[in-house]
Amino acid sequence: MHRLRELRKQKKLSARELGLILGYAESTILQWERGIREPDMKTLKAIADFFDVSLDYLLERNDFNSTMRVINEYKEVNVVKIPLFDFYPQSMDEEICNKAISKIEISPLLLEKLTNPFAIICQDKVMEPTINKGDIAILDFTTNVTNNDIVLFKIKDKISLGRIHLMDNIKIFTFDEIGNSPLISDIDDDNIIAKTIEIRKKVEK
Repeated sequence: MHRLRELRKQKKLSARELGLILGYAESTILQWERGIREPDMKTLKAIADFFDVSLDYLLERNDFNSTMRVINEYKEVNVVKIPLFDFYPQSMDEEICNKAISKIEISPLLLEKLTNPFAIICQDKVMEPTINKGDIAILDFTTNVTNNDIVLFKIKDKISLGRIHLMDNIKIFTFDEIGNSPLISDIDDDNIIAKTIEIRKKVEK
């Protein structure tokens, strides 16, 4: 929704300030503006009311065949899309969001359970056969993990997917591919980036 960015700039609001007003995170506002995600109809109406504009103006619609377009738009905004990356992001700030190569759809019911979801194309084979190179993994930026969860983590300069095992004083990251040695860190080290929620296998041609 490029119009949302225009309206926000006219009111001299930052994405963070608009997020506080509407009750959403700054990253969500930025994703709306870039078309990575779409707000639901209730939120669209709240945005239009706040800026004192019509839904047609907010969604950049003309008056031609307006009724049908409203129906189609309602269907579209209830399809949730999240950014897809061909690398392993460590955050979802504006610079990172701009590097998304595409968007993929997820269930709105799934979105309700997540904090800040994104998707990646798996770049290596360390989690084969569970996750093959080229598979798409849907993750959520969260440190709320349990034993055996597949997480995205960083130790020193290595960013990878792996299974986490929580011990008394350490965290152990293991890999499903045979031959990879586990990595170990202190239990208090802040090295968990995100948790894997869903895996979509690569379609073989």
